[in-house]
Amino acid sequence: MTESVRLAHLVRSSRWQDLENLWPERILEDPDPAEAMEAIQAAARRKELPRLISLVRDHADVLVEAGRAGDAAHLLGDTMILGGSPGELGGPLYQAAEKAWGEEPFWEAFVELSGLRENASDLRGAWRAFRKLLAVQPDQVVYHAKGWGLGRIEGIDHAEREATVRFVTGRRDRFPFQTVIDIFEFLAEDDLRCLVVRDPEELARRIKEDPLDILRWIVAKNGGKATQAGIKLAMGTLEVEGPKFTAWWRRAKKAAESSEWFELSGPSNKVVVRLLDVAVDPADSIRRQLKRAKSLGEALTRTRALAAGEAKAPEVLDAALETIEELSMNDAWPMSQRLGTWIFLREMRGETPEALRKTFADAAALGASDDPSKRPAVWDLVHGVSGSRDQERCIELLREGYGEDWLDAVARHLHHAAPGMVRGLVDLLESEGRTDALIQHYKNLLARPTRNPDLLIRLAQKLENGNFEEQLPPRARRIQCLLQLAVYLERNASGNAILTRARARLSDVLTSGEEPLLRTLLADCDLENLRGLVIMLESGVDRAIERLFTHVAVEHSPDIFRGDERPFWETSGIWATKAGLARQQEELRILKEIKIPANSEAIGKAASYGDLSENSEWEAAIEEQRNLTTRAMELEATLANVHLLENAAIPNGVVSPGTRVRYRDLADRREHTIELLGPWDIEREGQISYLSPIGQGLLGCRVGDSATLELPSGSREVEVLEVTPLEF
Repeated sequence: MTESVRLAHLVRSSRWQDLENLWPERILEDPDPAEAMEAIQAAARRKELPRLISLVRDHADVLVEAGRAGDAAHLLGDTMILGGSPGELGGPLYQAAEKAWGEEPFWEAFVELSGLRENASDLRGAWRAFRKLLAVQPDQVVYHAKGWGLGRIEGIDHAEREATVRFVTGRRDRFPFQTVIDIFEFLAEDDLRCLVVRDPEELARRIKEDPLDILRWIVAKNGGKATQAGIKLAMGTLEVEGPKFTAWWRRAKKAAESSEWFELSGPSNKVVVRLLDVAVDPADSIRRQLKRAKSLGEALTRTRALAAGEAKAPEVLDAALETIEELSMNDAWPMSQRLGTWIFLREMRGETPEALRKTFADAAALGASDDPSKRPAVWDLVHGVSGSRDQERCIELLREGYGEDWLDAVARHLHHAAPGMVRGLVDLLESEGRTDALIQHYKNLLARPTRNPDLLIRLAQKLENGNFEEQLPPRARRIQCLLQLAVYLERNASGNAILTRARARLSDVLTSGEEPLLRTLLADCDLENLRGLVIMLESGVDRAIERLFTHVAVEHSPDIFRGDERPFWETSGIWATKAGLARQQEELRILKEIKIPANSEAIGKAASYGDLSENSEWEAAIEEQRNLTTRAMELEATLANVHLLENAAIPNGVVSPGTRVRYRDLADRREHTIELLGPWDIEREGQISYLSPIGQGLLGCRVGDSATLELPSGSREVEVLEVTPLEF
C-alpha cells in the first residue's frame, strides 16, 4: 500500500470529481485493474456503482487496446456481478471475452456450459460460470464448503468435460465440469487457503512470523472490516484453532495496535478490526478509540491488553495511559472503574496519581462509626475495587491514606478487609507482632463465620497450630463454626468465583497435612456434638471434608451413623433405581457429548453471519448455551448425591420408597394401589415419585394408619391397607 491516495479512498470519501480526474491518470501509468477493482467494490458497498460504469468501460477499452482482453473481460464481468448494469456492460464483456478466448479449443464448450451470450437472459450467472470454467486448470485450489473441504485440481479431460480433484483429506474423485462450477469455490492465487494445500510449512511460517499480514488478508477478504468472531472463523479455514488461534490473535492484535493501517475498536472480547485507506498515527488512533469506548471500564480493559507482554510501541501505550487518565477525571463514571484506572496507572508509572491519593486520604479522614459492623469509608473504597490483585495493591494505599497510624487502623478494622487484601494484611500484622489482634478477630469471626469467609480461613490457617490453644474457644466450638462455614460455602459458591475459591481453601486447610486440622479439632468432640455435626453436614459440604469427617466420626463411635433413627429417605440426596439413574446419566451424556458440542458449532456458524449486535441466530444460540450448560451442571450436582433403591434397607410394613401401597380414600371409599419410586423412575400409570404430595403424605405409615394427603385439589383422608416391598 503506497502513500498516494487510492481510488477506493476517493470512493469512500465521496470525492467523485477527484476520482474522475485520477482514474484516467492511473490507467496511463499502469492499466492493471487491481486498484480499480478495489474502488469498484467500495462503490458497490455504498450502492454508488452506477457512478463508475463509464470509467470501467473506458478502462476496459484501454486493456483491450493493450492486448489484455482477458483482463478487460474480468473487469467488466466482475463489475457486473457486483451490481453493474448488464445492459451497459454485457456487450463489451462478451466482445472482450471472445477476443481473449474465442480461438481457444475450449471456447465453444465453455460458452455452451455457461450460457455466455451477448443477449443471455442471465448475464451475471453466465459470467460466474464462465469465470469458473476458465479457472479449471491443473493445480487450481478449490474449496467445497459442505464436507469435502480444500482440494486441488490434478487433471482435466476436455473431451469428457471432467476434472479430477484430490482433497487434503486424501480423497480423490472425478467431477463433470458442470458439477465443478456448481459446487466448488475457486480460490485466487493470493488466498492463504491455497497454502494449506500447496505449502503448509510456508503457511505456518507466515502465521508465526507475520501475523499482521495474515490479519490484513482476513480483513480485506471481509470488505475492510472484520469482527473477532469472523477472524476466528477465517483462521479455522487455515487450520488454526484453539490455543493456536489464541496465541496468534494475541500477537496479531498487538501488531495491529501499533500499525498505522489498522484501527481496532470494541471491548476486548469482541474486537472489531478495520483496514484503513489512509495511514494514521497509531497514538492518535488509540486516543480516538478509547474516547469512543462505552465505559471507562472498557477503555481500561483495552489499555490493559495493550500493556500486556512486551510493548512494541511505547508511544501508543503512553497515549493510551494519558487518555484513560483524562477519562478517569469524569465524575460520571462509577468510582469502581475510576479506582481501577488509577491503580493501573500507579502500577504502570510507579507513582500514585494525585486523584487516587486524595480519594483515599479523604475517605480515611472520615473516620469510623462506633458500630464495628459498619464498614468505614476507606474500606468501602477497597471493596469497590474489582479483582484480587488490585485489592492487594490497595494495602499501600491504606498506608498512604491513614498515615503513621495506619497499622492501628488495620488492626481495628481487619474484619472489613476485601478478599484480595486478606493474606497481605494478616501476614503484615503477624510480622509486626500484632498476634493479639489476629486472635481477637478470629474469635469474633468464629461467632459469625459467614461475615468474612476469606479472613476466617486465613486466620484459622495461621492460628490453629497449637501455639495459641489457651487463648482460643474450645475445639468443639471452633470446628462447629468452621464446618458451618463449609456448609454455607457449598450452598452459595455456585456462580460466585470468590466463594468458590474460599470453599477450596477451607477444604485444604481442614483436610491437608499429616495431621489434618479437622481431625485435631474433632479429637475432644463427644458423641452428642458429633451427631449434631452429622445432621449439619447433611445439608451438603465439600467432598474432601465429608470423607475425612466420616472417617474420623466412625473412629470415635462406630455406631454414630447407625444410631440415627431417622428414615433412610430423609437423608440428603435422591433415591432412585439403577434404571432411573441410568436414564439421567444418559441425559447428561447426550448434553455433554452431543447437544453442547452441536450448540458450539451453531454459535460459530451464527458468528459468521456478521454483526452480533443484530444477529438473532447468535442470540438464540447463546441462550441455548446457557440453558444447556445450566442443565448439565444441575444434573452433575444431582448425580453426585444419588442413592440406589436396590441398596436401601426397606423396613417391613412401612411405606417407603421402593414399596407398593394399597390405600382407601375415606371420603368416597375407593381403593387405590401405587408404587412409590424415585422421581426418575416413573414409566407407567400407578407409579408415583416419593417426593410427590401423595408420596410425602404416605411415607412412614404402616398398615391401618390414617394419613392426610395435601393435594392441589384439597386435603384427602386415607387409610393404608397393605404395604409390600417391590422387586427390582
